Amino acid sequence: MAEIVALADPDKGALRDWKETLPKGGKVREYSDFRELLDSDVDAVHIATGDHWHVPVALLSARAKKHIYIEKPLALSIEQCLACREISAEHKVVVQYGTQNRSVGYVRAGIELVLNGHIGEIKEIHVFAPRGASGGSAAPVLPVPEGFDYEMWLGPAPATPFSHDRVLEKGPRNGIFHIHDFAIGFIAGWGAHPYDQLQWWLDEMHIGMPTRVEATGTIPKSGLFDTVTHWDATLTYPGLPPVHFADDESIHRHLPKLPGLTAGDHGTLFVGSEG
Repeated sequence: MAEIVALADPDKGALRDWKETLPKGGKVREYSDFRELLDSDVDAVHIATGDHWHVPVALLSARAKKHIYIEKPLALSIEQCLACREISAEHKVVVQYGTQNRSVGYVRAGIELVLNGHIGEIKEIHVFAPRGASGGSAAPVLPVPEGFDYEMWLGPAPATPFSHDRVLEKGPRNGIFHIHDFAIGFIAGWGAHPYDQLQWWLDEMHIGMPTRVEATGTIPKSGLFDTVTHWDATLTYPGLPPVHFADDESIHRHLPKLPGLTAGDHGTLFVGSEG
């Protein structure tokens, strides 16, 4: 049982929106600077910032002796991931990484089928996620809304003008997902979920890291958004058929023509000798 006792966000409007989702009557402290929250008596934090803030907040949280739930993707680089592991271990805090798709009923059922041999010998593995977005514009430059601490919102990212596509757009075309200052694109922002289903199986089978990765990708040459939109990777693991990891368009060059198979915009497909 968890009790939410504090919220931190540099956007006061977002703070109000989050507070509306909480049970009425409870006392919830509000902060525009998360560091003030870390100075308080909270036991654990849920890090739901933009990707570029994930590890910096996690490192400060670990040093403040707060346990951590951190949303995917963990970081923007392997170096950040390793730093998060090192500092959290040093300060003996629990870190849970947000691959919450493992809790979805049909995902658990699917993994059980594969692990218990119900589809036979694994012949093909395909992992796919929604393609990234291109376009976006840095214009027009807008005044920063009242109650929005834009400098804090940017944090470790370079200083850039405030604009709608960079900050205010809602949904999957929000620039925070598709601008390299903030993220590495849907290859991680979405891809972390379906690839984790494969990783779950790999861990249970005691299969380690891939020995070879070959990949191609497309990065927009114009517009504000500059993370990879399409990608197609082949990963070689010991004793396994090639693993294909691609966006939801590129994956179709690899998917088998199976009766009744309709691939959505994300998924993990195991093809076995029996199904």
